[in-house]
Amino acid sequence: MLAENLNGNAFDQFPDLTTVNRNHLSINYVFDPTNHRDGATIDIPQLLLGQLTQADIDWAVPGNIREKCITLIKGLPSGDCSRRKQHAKTLYQSVAL
Repeated sequence: MLAENLNGNAFDQFPDLTTVNRNHLSINYVFDPTNHRDGATIDIPQLLLGQLTQADIDWAVPGNIREKCITLIKGLPSGDCSRRKQHAKTLYQSVAL
């Protein structure tokens, strides 16, 4: 996502800090697909490692939630297309960017 494509609200979706289990953690972003650090990195103090789950971290960046939800919906069984479309419609209404 390019900075010139972001409105003021979208910058809020990629904060420099996140709160997980009442702990404030910093987030660093690298936007370079050729770099092994591409994406969001959350700095977690060693003392907190045992208190957090992978799910806590996976959902910590608000700007990634919409894409994660879309991926989950696409992974649903394709047998009931109308239910899948309803899930997608609900997603777009709930997680608007």
